[in-house]
Amino acid sequence: MLSGEGLERNADTILRKTGMEFHGDPEILNIFREAGCNVQDTRVRFDPGFCRSTVRDSNPVNSWC
Repeated sequence: MLSGEGLERNADTILRKTGMEFHGDPEILNIFREAGCNVQDTRVRFDPGFCRSTVRDSNPVNSWC
């Protein structure tokens, strides 16, 4: 079983090597491109830690209902 760090490392590897596909939204492709991501057609590949830090930095403090 993987630890939290092992899971994060594997996720970083998948997001860096395989990436994610975004169809029908050219604006998001431009946003990722401007943020420094590797964008090829509709596939976006992310540097290690990019997704994690983006989610962490965009989460408002005390957002609990």
